[in-house]
Amino acid sequence: MNLQPKILSNAFLINGYTPAVDMILVILCILLLLLLRETFIRRSRLFLLFRTCIALLLIAAFSNSCFYYTVLYFDSDTTLCILRTIYHSSLLLIFCLYAAYLKILIGIPGKTGHIMNIFLYSLYIIFAIVDALSPVLGYSFYRDSSGAWHDNLYLKPFTIAYGIYMAFIFFLLLYYHKRIPTSLFHMLVIVQFICVFLVCAENHFGSNTFLAITFLLPIMVILYMVHGSSYSIKTGALNADSLNEYLNQQASIQISTYYMCLRFDTDSEYVMPDELGKLFFNFWNGYFKNGLLFHPSTDFFVLAIDVSDIRNADKIAQDMIQNDFKRHFETYKLPYKIVMFNHLDFCENLEQFYELFNFFAEPMELNNFRSCDTADYKSFHDMKYLSAQLKDIAENGSLDDKRVLVYCQPVRNVNAGKTFNVQEDMLPVYAQEDGAGIRELAAGAAGVQPGQIVGQELYLYVREKGHFVGRDGEWILAPRLDDQQCVYGVIQGLLSSRVHNKIAMAAVFHNEEVGSGTRQGADSTFLEDVITWITEAIGISDGGKRRMITNSFLISADNAHGIHPNYESKADPTNQPLLNGGIVLKFHGGQKYTSDAMTSGYLRTLCKGAGVSCQSYHNRSDIAGGSTLGNISTAHVSIPSVDIGLAQWAMHSAMETAGTKDLDALIRLCEHFYGVD
Repeated sequence: MNLQPKILSNAFLINGYTPAVDMILVILCILLLLLLRETFIRRSRLFLLFRTCIALLLIAAFSNSCFYYTVLYFDSDTTLCILRTIYHSSLLLIFCLYAAYLKILIGIPGKTGHIMNIFLYSLYIIFAIVDALSPVLGYSFYRDSSGAWHDNLYLKPFTIAYGIYMAFIFFLLLYYHKRIPTSLFHMLVIVQFICVFLVCAENHFGSNTFLAITFLLPIMVILYMVHGSSYSIKTGALNADSLNEYLNQQASIQISTYYMCLRFDTDSEYVMPDELGKLFFNFWNGYFKNGLLFHPSTDFFVLAIDVSDIRNADKIAQDMIQNDFKRHFETYKLPYKIVMFNHLDFCENLEQFYELFNFFAEPMELNNFRSCDTADYKSFHDMKYLSAQLKDIAENGSLDDKRVLVYCQPVRNVNAGKTFNVQEDMLPVYAQEDGAGIRELAAGAAGVQPGQIVGQELYLYVREKGHFVGRDGEWILAPRLDDQQCVYGVIQGLLSSRVHNKIAMAAVFHNEEVGSGTRQGADSTFLEDVITWITEAIGISDGGKRRMITNSFLISADNAHGIHPNYESKADPTNQPLLNGGIVLKFHGGQKYTSDAMTSGYLRTLCKGAGVSCQSYHNRSDIAGGSTLGNISTAHVSIPSVDIGLAQWAMHSAMETAGTKDLDALIRLCEHFYGVD
């Protein structure tokens, strides 16, 4: 059949339009759907919305091409109207789903999110119906009595809905920009501006050739920056995000998985040669063709094997390591550890996976492998249970918890200058009459016999609760403000901050008042050890760790002496910190405090950014001052540091006094500090 073009009154419908763009768009959409089908991406709600948008774009582009050929070769009003309705309704639904996608991506909860859903879908239903009825009711897109078609580009329902949806998307991006990664936000805003420009240009010239492709641009940005599951060309392995999604997905699909984990003991600057990377891929693939290979960090490989498809996977893996792997190792001489274990239900993300691997790998010697069994899983489970119990105890903070044995610590020098004899004057009196002693009391509390107690540490402590004092309740009177007040402020600031692109830490040490020389004190390796464990877990070398420490900043927070109206002579005459006067910046010429010109200047800048006041403390030149943990901890971990505190009275007494406003200032400072890029 030889079709000849019809040049009729409807020829204006195809003026300036070419189907080539839509046909290319159809091909691209098909290709994208095929790639998404073959690429490992978690089948989440977000992904389903994203894939639906691509499918709708395919339908829209194809229907617009059919519209063109119908106008050119046929004269069927019904077909034109149906194709135009499919085209517009598909594009509007893409807009609706894309806006809903951004809403979920941003994380808008509760009632606000529900209202937005109602708005988006109601808008789509209304304008889709109005647009479809346009030819019937004789407005926007219709044929007059003379047979000529009319299409008002600026007043047609589709254009109005397009503008409303675009405005809503811009509102989401701009209003909630702090919830979106900066790079993603910039790309989304730029591409939306490009789309608006293209649509306006098209309307101006009376064409719609590139209308559909404007819907592809944000889809490509989302695909690359959100759903991209990049394979390494060198190793054929998936990246860290893919492994994290894979672990998260295991909880729902219930697949029996066996992991082979290989870690090389190399620094972060090591670059894997191409031939070694290809060797890994071929090596794993030769034994387990259906396994998924992940490469989450420079020195770490994970092979995930579906045990349901391969019997005796652990036996095959051990034979592979003992035979072929050791032979290849002789060529490259890279120190390694290999750990093999089954998937555990509580291992749902990459952080937990690293924790599990490090637990098994820590006691191993280099150039060796370990196949974990039931006893190993139980040991790890017991460790996690103990950690969970300790965390729960810490969060509840109840001394009545049966899992807690309370130790009381005396404060030295509390009565300096007095004539008390420690042996005669400071021994506690427990009871007046004969009867059960302290040992019997402790045994009863522990639920054991006195003879079963092989060791104990018992101290006295103040049990009185804190309360507000002063004319307007501007002070708080409580025991142990030094230094639980700073501890609470720092922790609260950390929890309420928005940390980006860095490791935020809050270190709390014990035994300060007795010299910090214990294994849990500031003069121990505890802080350095924790930093080492963190950096090892994320694949940073020792050299990289030291560079990170050098580029870090430490705020040493410990309460400071405030000026007391009754004892002004005890304070420096020119530096007198006030209660409720804000953060106290502490200086000492003998370096008992770590503050110097550079670090104090940065702290003042942080205070300004947080909107809190800052005041200085110098002890009297003729009175020796105390010290904090800053200079002790930096002797082990050399971080630029500054010493601060909150002003208080009666430091180290049974009941201390501090300002009620200063704690809020510390929380705001720490929130700002942790959130600074």
